[in-house]
Amino acid sequence: MKQNKPLALFLACLLWMNVASAESLVSVKDIKIFESSGKTAAAFLTVTNESDKAVKLTKAESGIAEKTELHTMQIDEKGVMRMRQAETLEIAPHGTLTLKPQGDHIMFIGLHEKLALGDMVKLGLTFESEDGVRDAHELTTTVESRAASPEKDATSHGHHH
Repeated sequence: MKQNKPLALFLACLLWMNVASAESLVSVKDIKIFESSGKTAAAFLTVTNESDKAVKLTKAESGIAEKTELHTMQIDEKGVMRMRQAETLEIAPHGTLTLKPQGDHIMFIGLHEKLALGDMVKLGLTFESEDGVRDAHELTTTVESRAASPEKDATSHGHHH
């Protein structure tokens, strides 16, 4: 049986180039989820769009709660800050989206059990560029102490829709 080493090498190089060129649209860092003894918790993080096109965070998933939603904070007609579910959160080309307490965040609703210091949480995020390219990230982080944070958790002021 004759082997075609040049063809095999060529195909291996093509496969490597395909994998190497499948760069991520975004980078995610500074993930924080704080302890919670209630039925809700929130995730905060920083997303940087590494592409030349606008990118949207379209989905967040986690097995720690009945629902995982994208949330934004808006001032209503009475001047009261309200938390609202967002279908997507947009990141400008080469821009940064910071999910933080009292701002945009990921909300876990109906926690299956309380989140204790040191618990591991898996979080799946799906991003999509304006030309339809999808980028999924599977992240794992450790639950932190709220007392160690200088900012209040967005879940501490009540949940409004």
